[in-house]
Amino acid sequence: MGNIQDYTAGADLAGFMADRKTQDAVIRNLEVIGEASVAMGAWCSALAALDFYERNARHLDLQAMSADEQALSRAHGTSAGNDHQFERPHHQRV
Repeated sequence: MGNIQDYTAGADLAGFMADRKTQDAVIRNLEVIGEASVAMGAWCSALAALDFYERNARHLDLQAMSADEQALSRAHGTSAGNDHQFERPHHQRV
């Protein structure tokens, strides 16, 4: 934003419209801002998904376990997802 303000400082609309180089510079800076906002949106979505998983990991791991695995986990005092002895193979995870 600072570059755009610098490029257009003291210019009126007629002066801006007459200066193709300033127009190109402003447009390019707006494109960079747009690309950054898209990347930031994707990053925020990934962070929110990770946060959701971390907050619900035990519940999600219990859902992926069979009833027998859950009973064994409770009987041995292990928490779901921390005892790899009862972990399903990767291709069977829900």
